[in-house]
Amino acid sequence: MMKSLADAKKYINKIKSGLIKHPFANQDGIDALKIFAKANDEDNFKAVVNFMRQGILTLKDFKFFKKEPLAYIELNCEIIDNDYLKEVYTMYQIYRGFKVKRPPIGKTQKFFRKIYGNHLFKKKSLK
Repeated sequence: MMKSLADAKKYINKIKSGLIKHPFANQDGIDALKIFAKANDEDNFKAVVNFMRQGILTLKDFKFFKKEPLAYIELNCEIIDNDYLKEVYTMYQIYRGFKVKRPPIGKTQKFFRKIYGNHLFKKKSLK
């Protein structure tokens, strides 16, 4: 688990040197996103997002997200900012058709939206 900006920059160097092959093999990529968003480091944030996006497009495990890889990354940003269980519960209740209050948008997701825009699908009303 990364805790500092220096660790996150080491992670970027490992990506650039090709030492990391799977962007979701551990928590380091997610932690790096949070650290770079906190530091407002746009270039390194983009490098991690692009690495994750490329992984989603090439790995077999992510067939479901290949059409919209940035939506999955934004969902991870939302989970970073809020409690994981709260996010899962909210998504489950929305899926069931209940109106629930969505968790607030945190710093990582705001930073993502500033760079890439909003990619999460919005639920249409059932009128």
